[in-house]
Amino acid sequence: MVHAGVRSVVLHSIAVCLTGMHPQLHPTTRPCWKARMVALRMANLSQDAVVASAQYVKEAVRRTIASIMATTPATHAALASLGHPVRHLHQPPTQFPHTGMEGAMAAFADAGKLLAGASSAPPESIQAVVAAAFRGRQLDPGAEPNDDAQHESWDPSWLGYARSLAPPTPSTSTCLDQFADPCLSQPPQ
Repeated sequence: MVHAGVRSVVLHSIAVCLTGMHPQLHPTTRPCWKARMVALRMANLSQDAVVASAQYVKEAVRRTIASIMATTPATHAALASLGHPVRHLHQPPTQFPHTGMEGAMAAFADAGKLLAGASSAPPESIQAVVAAAFRGRQLDPGAEPNDDAQHESWDPSWLGYARSLAPPTPSTSTCLDQFADPCLSQPPQ
């Protein structure tokens, strides 16, 4: 996070998730307005705190990418057709979010509520509060798949691992051949 632009986007993503001000979260699980304002005021994270809680910050950035992809449906559809992991990042009202995204956002909302409850004595570290909220939403592997307790749970691997499942990028000539071939194969009239 050397550049100010990257830092600004990441910190804004975290603040939005802590306050629950995004559509990936059911409105009944969002913090009240007072708790949102307190969490927003307390969400001043240093670069070290962001790096220390990178596993959770990644979920906040995924939510931001889902919002960006919702504004460009053609790009989202094109990447999804290539098998890119962004195909799992959905946003209401057009599609429901993935259950992993919903669980992560519920954990962030829980962290926002915990921060608001600790407003008189700020916690030692915000990343500890966020980590505790995510541990509270951790997926229970022994539970039944349709169990209500599993509904807004978080599984760290819900989107997969660091590698993309997308095939190698086709060369420009291959793409050109796909689009131009049908046009060129018809005899001129």
